[in-house]
Amino acid sequence: MLKEGGKVLSFQVDVTSEINNQILIVGTIKECQNIAIWINTVGVNQPNKLVPSSEKTTIDRLINIDIKETGLCIKLIMPIMIK
Repeated sequence: MLKEGGKVLSFQVDVTSEINNQILIVGTIKECQNIAIWINTVGVNQPNKLVPSSEKTTIDRLINIDIKETGLCIKLIMPIMIK
């Protein structure tokens, strides 16, 4: 990608914060002028346990961060990408 003149950006943000997600998107647009590809890799480290032996709070945290917050970022970025 870089050889073709593209850019790769990486950010570390609190994905549970809608404001942080908006700052991330605005920062990307400022750097690149538009967004053609968005790779959203959200994840949180979990104890080395299978789900059946995990506590409910651990499962809630996994779902809240790995799934819900990915959806939040998609909700914010898609209208911009569609323009």
